[in-house]
Amino acid sequence: MKGMINVKNSSMGHHTFAMNKKLSYNEANELLTDFKKHEGLKIDHIYVDKNTSGADPFIKWLLSTIPRYYVIHYPGQNKGITWLLRISKTSPGFIKLPPGYLDRPYQLSDNIDRPSSIRAVINTKVLTGINGRKDYLTAANDSDLKSVEQLFNIEAEKISPLLGNFMAYSMNRGDYCANIFLDGLTEICPSELIPRIPELIMGLIKHSDVPFHYTDKYEADKNSYYLNSKSATLNCYLKQPQLQKKQYDCPNIEAATYLLRFEVQYKYLKIYSLIRSLRKESDYSNVDLICKLLSNDFCAEVIKSYFDRVIKPGDYYTFAKAKKLIEARNFLWNKELRLINTLKLIDQCEGISKAKDILQGKELDDLRRSLRELAQIGINPVLIPDTWGIDHIQNLLDMYYMNLQNESPFTSEMCHELINYEAAKEADIMSDKKIAEARALLRKR
Repeated sequence: MKGMINVKNSSMGHHTFAMNKKLSYNEANELLTDFKKHEGLKIDHIYVDKNTSGADPFIKWLLSTIPRYYVIHYPGQNKGITWLLRISKTSPGFIKLPPGYLDRPYQLSDNIDRPSSIRAVINTKVLTGINGRKDYLTAANDSDLKSVEQLFNIEAEKISPLLGNFMAYSMNRGDYCANIFLDGLTEICPSELIPRIPELIMGLIKHSDVPFHYTDKYEADKNSYYLNSKSATLNCYLKQPQLQKKQYDCPNIEAATYLLRFEVQYKYLKIYSLIRSLRKESDYSNVDLICKLLSNDFCAEVIKSYFDRVIKPGDYYTFAKAKKLIEARNFLWNKELRLINTLKLIDQCEGISKAKDILQGKELDDLRRSLRELAQIGINPVLIPDTWGIDHIQNLLDMYYMNLQNESPFTSEMCHELINYEAAKEADIMSDKKIAEARALLRKR
């Protein structure tokens, strides 16, 4: 079908996650010694200014409690694991240690304070690369986690018994992503625009929304749309420029020419909140929680939720095309006029967020109402410029899922995503027969 995304290259899941293990002060120092003994590792000390000249005694004591941080990585290898060691004498909140504790050998008692920690940041597809081949393009799924656990335990055992095994760690960050290849758009674009497809699509995305509590930082990079909050970070970016900038040894970097990555990073606050909720439901182990929070279902839910909040549902249209679609609905005159004027305003302001910034009160409420109603009729509020010579581009996430149904036969992973999407989107994207086939295959899995 014309204009469709190549689903054989596209993928959805996670790419990086982080997990943490608490340590005592003495354990952390011993672990640092073990890291220094292990060949092939590079240790970078993150220095913090502890200048106490002229400070009163309390400030001097306070500065002495500042933790030391060490980043441990594998130069020239990129194994898919980076370690972050935090060495601190006091826990957050300045919990006092028992008198004389620091002078005694570390104990394994659960009653002692553990103010230090070791953090492992894992890039799943890089860690599990077959025959050393690093995959920087494909999103990982939950079937990769068993290999991650095995490889992590092997690597940790090489370095130090203090690292423990995979089961001893709790997850504190998750990076979810959808890789969407835009090469299918070459079939609908005028020939002179084909080399600029990634740049043009990113231009549309930069006119997207900024949810409440998020800061808008996309002006810093022409190849990405970056939003940040205390609990999550959202980044939609072109993959090839990112790989070139970081100078990864990526053998198939040319395959990323048309790759757009939509990425949601759940920070500690978000992950902590989710883990608390899950533990109220059941007695999950640390590994169970990691598997739950990196499952295919959960990844798809996260991507769908944030994509709709920021990029918005609905297809992209020129103003003339969108206006005709609205008029064909035979809405009441005032609703029709409000929707059309909303499209004009967003276009004039060069983005949904900028349009919201100039409104308040009832006008802002009307804009939000119009955004919801445009989503219901499948129109993205961001307009295609008339100069492109294209009057319609299908919603990028819709393209991804619509291609899944055109693949035959269904794989179990595709069935999984189709059923999740069908329930979330509540749209008639598949026939009843096809949905029944997908469910039947999933039950057999």
